Amino acid sequence: MSDGKMQVQTTRKRARNRAEALIKAPWWEELREEPPRAGSVTINVEYTTCVEAYVSLRILRKLFTGASIMALSTLGKLVVCLLFVSSTAVAQYGQTHSIVLGVDVTTEPRPTIRLSWPADERADQYQIWKTERGQVFGAVAATLPKDAREWTDTSVVVGKAYDYRVGKQCRTQAGQPYVGFGYTMAGIGAIPSERRRVLMIVDTTMGPLLANELATYEADLRAEGFVVTRRSAARTEAFSGEAVETVRDLIKEEHQNGGRDLTHIVLIGRIAVPYSGNIAPDAHVPDHKGAWPADGIYGDIDGEYTDFFATFENTQRPNQDQKPGDGKYDQDLWASDVEIAVGRIDFFDLPGSGKSELELLKQYFVKNHAYRTGEIQVDRSVIVDDNFSSFPEGFSISAWSSLSSFGGSQSISSGKLFTNALEQPAKLFLYGCGPGSFTSAGGIGSSADFVDKPVYGIFSYLFGSYFGDWDTRDNFMRMAVAASPSILTCGWSGRPHWFSHPMAMGETIGYVALKAQNNSATISEYPPSLQIEQGTLIPYVGFARYIHIALMGDPTLRASQGQTGKIGSLTGSYVYPNKVQLQWTAANNADGYIVYRRRGANPRATLLTPVPVTELTYMDSTVFNGEQTYTVVPVRLQTFASGTFYDVGERSSINVVTTDVEEETPALSLRVNVSPNPATSVINVEYVSDGSKTRLDVVTMTGSVIVSTVAADNATIGTQRQTFSVHDWAPGRYIVRVTNGRETATALLTVQR
Repeated sequence: MSDGKMQVQTTRKRARNRAEALIKAPWWEELREEPPRAGSVTINVEYTTCVEAYVSLRILRKLFTGASIMALSTLGKLVVCLLFVSSTAVAQYGQTHSIVLGVDVTTEPRPTIRLSWPADERADQYQIWKTERGQVFGAVAATLPKDAREWTDTSVVVGKAYDYRVGKQCRTQAGQPYVGFGYTMAGIGAIPSERRRVLMIVDTTMGPLLANELATYEADLRAEGFVVTRRSAARTEAFSGEAVETVRDLIKEEHQNGGRDLTHIVLIGRIAVPYSGNIAPDAHVPDHKGAWPADGIYGDIDGEYTDFFATFENTQRPNQDQKPGDGKYDQDLWASDVEIAVGRIDFFDLPGSGKSELELLKQYFVKNHAYRTGEIQVDRSVIVDDNFSSFPEGFSISAWSSLSSFGGSQSISSGKLFTNALEQPAKLFLYGCGPGSFTSAGGIGSSADFVDKPVYGIFSYLFGSYFGDWDTRDNFMRMAVAASPSILTCGWSGRPHWFSHPMAMGETIGYVALKAQNNSATISEYPPSLQIEQGTLIPYVGFARYIHIALMGDPTLRASQGQTGKIGSLTGSYVYPNKVQLQWTAANNADGYIVYRRRGANPRATLLTPVPVTELTYMDSTVFNGEQTYTVVPVRLQTFASGTFYDVGERSSINVVTTDVEEETPALSLRVNVSPNPATSVINVEYVSDGSKTRLDVVTMTGSVIVSTVAADNATIGTQRQTFSVHDWAPGRYIVRVTNGRETATALLTVQR
């Protein structure tokens, strides 16, 4: 026998003797003789080597064959949880601690959003929270009994997106109370967040070799409403703190020079990888503890990151070593909120793919373009491959509780990634979790499987030990994104969870990544589940706001496909007094147009049209001295399971100089008045005409025209009046609009019953 094998056997023997001595105690014997029918027992086992910890677990599994055993390793201590269930079935924590929501939206007789969910015999009651897009949750909107299966929101404004959370208070089989959640973002004709500027940072070596692919990519971004800036950064294969600082400085310079208008950063090629912290999010200590890759630091513009005190030697993975002054940051958590979504398209050191880094990058941009333009068929379904179903953390909660927003409550199902996603159409989302290595996840597959098997999916989440540290050879997550034919992104969702439902209302996967990075999991944000102790809700999210949270792939991608055409031309002129007249030509595939105004150097634009206009003209009333930038964006109505929203096309902008000098208003300036308002039976519409052809329309908040009338070309000059019955109109809000070809005036009307 070789000396190496003898040393290993001797170490294991010593470890077994010590481990057996550690667990020989009277209370162990009592537990073995009469294990509980249901519930859990948590114990601490002290150890001095990883082998002792491993052997202790092996012994426990033999002693308690009827229990599900989970362990969390911290330095010198093994925290072991023995789960006893009253039947042979394994608890499906990801499902039991989630609510799969259904959504129905209606506009008649008034706008409503109805949430529904399946029965749960463990539920004691349900609660509903509601907030507007981008805001935190406040007070409970409704409390419902345990037999409730739906709730209807009647306080809905067309054009807005609402974030909903449904919570169920339940009890485990052991009587432990907990709260599970379901999330959705819903709306009717919602306008997505303004798409501002994307910063592409391209590896100087790969940039020239990707000229055609990057040109197509930039064109795609502009076609989806983004402004694009491209910069280069040095290719950095080995860790370099100096190179990281150079990239950070570049980003800060662009952000400041652009008026802090960056919303997405795309790292293309081998851009320097930041490392930070002294952490082990997968709980493997000491072999996987230390600094982890931390791309989110590039998006934390205001955060102060230091390199003064973190110290740790990792003999298994030297890149994780930490010592003061080594260029790796100290912070375990973000120094402040991450403001800009960062995604990495980086296929360095993936020899197992069988392709060169350049080939993989070219392949990625081809499939990226094919997805955006609708060449890749997608069916908006979700596969959940959960091989950690008995873990109380419920790693797959993020899939079950938020991904029904796209295809409906029946679109999400359990399955196997390398079995049930091998054919077209592609699944919109794939989720998989299982015991991991850098190149595999137990129960799912390996990096090599992504080479041999064509997995059809778009947005993927994978979770397991080790591979969340993605800057490694043939890394499981990066191999998923590098693979053909269709996977475009991957996130390590489980510690913490990622919630993707905002994408059903037009947000990008980068928006989802930002939410995951900044989510503190308080009751006002996105906790995956809650424990209840002495009547107090206690959110649980493992490793919330830790620096390891990162997105592999393109952060600008949306759940919707296809592109809206660009308007042909845009003109703008100052109209006496204090008005700006915009006119443009129609865009292909557009269902309407939205208009933004930006004043002076202020980078934040004001949305002037909360409901898209269908005409090819817009009149803005404004009092401002200086230059104003007007942006017209064509929009296209998209429908998902949680409602409808307007997806945006390529923007067109024009600058107009105006004055704030007050002057006498001409007597015949176009204006409109509606009375009574609110109305129940009839309305009187008064407007001033200058004798030119004038059109009067009444439209719904979704843009449907219900009244359209044209006055004679030589109508009497002065005040005109028309009366309309509203008996057959549904209660709600309407826009009364009058235009004479040069000016447009509008008034908001409310119909009540």
